[in-house]
Amino acid sequence: MIGHEMKNAWRRVTARPAYTALSIGVLGLGLGSMLFLLGAVNGLILEPLPFPDGDRLVAIGQMRDGNVGIGGLDSEDYAKLSTELRSYATHGTVAQATVNLGRAQGPKRYEGALISHEILPMLDVQPVLGRGFTAEDDTRGRAPTVLLAYSVWRDDFAADPAVIGRSLRVNGETGTVIGVMPENFGFPYREQVWLPRRLAAGDDFDAQIIARLAPGVTVSQARAELESVTQVLGDELEAQRDDRQLIVKPLKLRFINEITRQIVWTMFAAGALVLLLACANVANLQLAQILTRRRELAVRGALGAGRGRLLRELLAESLVISLAATAIGLVLAHFGGHWIMASFLAAEDAPVYYVSFGVDMRMVGFGALAALATTLLAGLIPALRASRADVQDALRDGDKGSSGGGFARVAKVLVVGEIALTVLLLVGAGMFIRGLQGVMAFDFGTSADPRRIATGRVALFPEQYPTGAEQVAFFERVVERLRAEADVESATVATTLPGTQAGDFLPIAAEGQPRPDQGYRRALVGHVDAHFAETYGVRLASGRFFDGRDTAQSERVAVIDRRLADTIFPDRDPLGQRLQTDPQSNDTQTLTIVGVVETMHLEDADDPIQPTLLVPLRQHPQRFATLSVRTRGDASAFAPRLAETVRSEDADVPVYWSRTQQTAIEMGRVGPVILTQIFVGVGVLALVLAAAGLYGVLAFAVVQRTREIGIRRAIGASRGEIVGVVGRRVLWQVLLGVGIGVALGIPWSGVLANPVFGTKGYDVLVFAVVVSVIVIVAAVAALAPLRRALRVDPIVALRYE
Repeated sequence: MIGHEMKNAWRRVTARPAYTALSIGVLGLGLGSMLFLLGAVNGLILEPLPFPDGDRLVAIGQMRDGNVGIGGLDSEDYAKLSTELRSYATHGTVAQATVNLGRAQGPKRYEGALISHEILPMLDVQPVLGRGFTAEDDTRGRAPTVLLAYSVWRDDFAADPAVIGRSLRVNGETGTVIGVMPENFGFPYREQVWLPRRLAAGDDFDAQIIARLAPGVTVSQARAELESVTQVLGDELEAQRDDRQLIVKPLKLRFINEITRQIVWTMFAAGALVLLLACANVANLQLAQILTRRRELAVRGALGAGRGRLLRELLAESLVISLAATAIGLVLAHFGGHWIMASFLAAEDAPVYYVSFGVDMRMVGFGALAALATTLLAGLIPALRASRADVQDALRDGDKGSSGGGFARVAKVLVVGEIALTVLLLVGAGMFIRGLQGVMAFDFGTSADPRRIATGRVALFPEQYPTGAEQVAFFERVVERLRAEADVESATVATTLPGTQAGDFLPIAAEGQPRPDQGYRRALVGHVDAHFAETYGVRLASGRFFDGRDTAQSERVAVIDRRLADTIFPDRDPLGQRLQTDPQSNDTQTLTIVGVVETMHLEDADDPIQPTLLVPLRQHPQRFATLSVRTRGDASAFAPRLAETVRSEDADVPVYWSRTQQTAIEMGRVGPVILTQIFVGVGVLALVLAAAGLYGVLAFAVVQRTREIGIRRAIGASRGEIVGVVGRRVLWQVLLGVGIGVALGIPWSGVLANPVFGTKGYDVLVFAVVVSVIVIVAAVAALAPLRRALRVDPIVALRYE
């Protein structure tokens, strides 16, 4: 029965190829945009963690600003807490790290992770070859053991099973490969090599804590226990001394935080609005088709076809169109998913390894539901109107044409709704464009052209360079060799790369400053050499920059930016003043300010704005640093020479993240760029659909009113009067739709406002541009029907009688 009904419906819709192709195309675009964005929701939010009982996995750490995501935990704090917490069956630590492996072809740097021996059993993941880490592997002082990603084993070790037990250089030490992880495993993000965590109090890096809740324990209960324990321990915890609240959250929020989820849902809402536009367009097309078929439907009704039969047949036609459009939508969603993943991978900023944006069985199921939903949205109103049509009226009108009555009124309402939705989507696109403009024009406080600066990251390990003096000496030797190059204007080494990467993030206070109620102000800290300001064109406001006077044995000094100066010393000259880093910790340091630079921003343009503190690398040695070279020629072509210079100093030290500063900055912008592209694409699609809907309704109205227009022309109506008759229909629809859209768009723009992007709600320019675009597009859409109305021949029109 159903198959027969669908077969007849297919025959009927294919008998009208132009109408069918247009309906499927319009609905396919709407479904494609919605399914593409639903793919993001599916991959980032709905997809569960790929571990048994993943909902019992949680992260423990410090609450970040705005309670977004979750930060790491000081290693000493974790050691104190771990003996007090009872809500967890097990817990362990993870830290992302650089891993250099020595191979026959030379050393290679990999994205790595340090994981405690509890992690893999907690995740219920075991190597496909060899074994995982044991408590013995996780003991300090032992030779390192290594787990390889499946792709590393396959590509760099020729998938040789004999790799298990092989010795190789690991971060300057001799280590042993003990296992190969399952294919596609990359925990916590997309790591390729794993080493034992070997956590101990006083570690340089915070601990990323992962735990499995004990049976019957909820996240709320675990959170309450953590609050109780932190109150008991009080100032024994560094986090408490720094007023950093500790929190427990589901593990998924470490990977996909609350802001990302909000943005993804917002994008999905935009896609749903586009689908509503497409459904409104198709409903209008179906209304127009039903009006041309009124006589056919009336005759069938007169011959005994019941209202239910007609309704079922019309909905079957709508379902056929929706199914074909869904197939197109799934194809568009598939390629859209590949595009967004490729964009993130190109920027080396891909989401966690288990996330994908492609079409899976869940998406196919969503597509089937979408087909049914669009059938009802696009076909139900036209089908109900047609099934209620008065047989006598339809037969009396015959083929003479009519105004469409209730059908035309429904079409008008749908177009008003389309325009209102389009205003909403264009406001969203405008907000993101304004934000992207702010991101692109962001001043990081440097004047050197980032396209002429080649950069590369280097990691030194204690086994090779055990003291800070040796680490600093290595970096200074490399910098001096780079500065001696003929086509190099300047070179520097620093832990920061302005505009994309900072060093530390520490509490800051003036010496002797009492602790504020809200806690100490925090600042981004960069460890730099004496050539940093010259290489990047940092603008000095007062005092001096670092030079040969600032040695490991001399007084500890610092250079701060204007933002930090105004924060810490608002009423006095900062030069010569003393400040402290991390005032309440055992590692607090007192620094004398010798210089103030113009306001800087060391991180990505869309990261929260923070004050900047620079300290000499000689006085604060670091094992991880970025070499930056300002060239006279093409900076991108300098990368091989940068790597070769480092290798000439130490053949076991590879250079990674080799790129120009401009490329690094652009990679940091990938999120805002992709979001803007998506919203602009959705907005343009909505505008096209709204214009098509307005054109279709107006063109249909001209056809329906051909007789009336002919009579008006025959009795002497001017061209202006004819334009007024037809144009008034457009005018009130556009004005009403724009009015509703602006009323809804004002709070919508407030939701999308982002101070980091420099955008604010109720942006007058955004609304002015949106309204202007809508009016212009409406005028263009109305142009062809108006011209057709003006060309109506009174004699031809009167022949309808």
